[in-house]
Amino acid sequence: MQEAARPSREISVLMLSLDRGLLGSSGDGGDVRERHMRYAEQVRSLDIVVFGGERGMTKQLSDKLTIHATGGRGLGMIFAARRLVRSVLGAKQMHLIVAQDPHVAGWVGLWAKKRFHLPLLVHLHGDFLKNRHWRNERWFHLIFAVLQPHILRQADGVRAVSTAIQEKLVSLGIPRGKVTLISTPVDEAVFLTSDEKQQVRIEELRYKYAGKFIALFVGRLESAKNIFFMIDVLERLRRKKKEIVLLMIGEGSLREQIKVAIKNRRLEGDVHMLGPKDHAELGVYYRLAHAVLLLSTNESFGKVIIEAGLCGTPTLASQTAGAAYIIEDGKTGFIVSVNDLDATVDVLDEMIDYPEGVKLLGMNAREVYKARYTSERSVQKIVELWASLARA
Repeated sequence: MQEAARPSREISVLMLSLDRGLLGSSGDGGDVRERHMRYAEQVRSLDIVVFGGERGMTKQLSDKLTIHATGGRGLGMIFAARRLVRSVLGAKQMHLIVAQDPHVAGWVGLWAKKRFHLPLLVHLHGDFLKNRHWRNERWFHLIFAVLQPHILRQADGVRAVSTAIQEKLVSLGIPRGKVTLISTPVDEAVFLTSDEKQQVRIEELRYKYAGKFIALFVGRLESAKNIFFMIDVLERLRRKKKEIVLLMIGEGSLREQIKVAIKNRRLEGDVHMLGPKDHAELGVYYRLAHAVLLLSTNESFGKVIIEAGLCGTPTLASQTAGAAYIIEDGKTGFIVSVNDLDATVDVLDEMIDYPEGVKLLGMNAREVYKARYTSERSVQKIVELWASLARA
């Protein structure tokens, strides 16, 4: 007989995550800490083991949310994570383990599931499955690709953030009933309105970039974001004498390499690396931009597409699982094939030439995303999923 689920307010959750933004070290200007505080408010307690950071560091973000850092690197993080899991489970009664990926976090989560006899939920935030672009990014992705099915098939539940990921899971033999589709929460209130101070800043920046089509990238400076391809696109457009500037917001391991590429191609006046920005600043740049570029090789969801759309700015994205799930091609933005340089340049060239059409795409995006994506609904669905899997 299946054990009954507890009400969400009565469950304690142990999460495993590689998102160092939880430690306050994210370069994406994202809302990761605030979002997890909202999750924690709906349960008895939420403890998160984060791979990385300073060993032994613990942060109490609220009376219900505690962050534990493993410290270390490589295999050392895995052993440290296991020690932390044993420590947390020795101090608190937990009802559910949540792994934020089917790789390192999933591996440790599966060990904890078997060792402590707790249910395991795996969240998929990336387009990892059956994705040759992702497999080719780094050598250890080949190992992860082998681990994925093993971990996912033994999990008690799997959360997908787009229908494409959901179908990939089913094709791997994961029962459809074990897969739940829930989008990543987006704090729509932050992006639907702007105050007088933000409007003044927008006008200042418009004056600075007057006469140019403003393209914006927001995200991690990592291989998956395909940033060097994006620079190829910009270089091709500059050769065509197009007046375009690319603003890049975010931080990551490729920062120095990107700076070198910009210098070597003499694009210092056309590409500006702005570093990380907080949510209020992001709203300014989303409203400033004519279009957001998200030309990733893999993207399970694409939260920036929605954030930009809520600000009235459309996105030109490559055909990843996430972008194809969110964007209505030709209505709320445009979709191009991954790494198709000619097609990407042609579409962006047309957007530069027809700003009225771009503005209409942005208006459509705002209305569609405002109706479809609300953070309250997504947060509630996620917590309800946790409660349905938690053991009484």
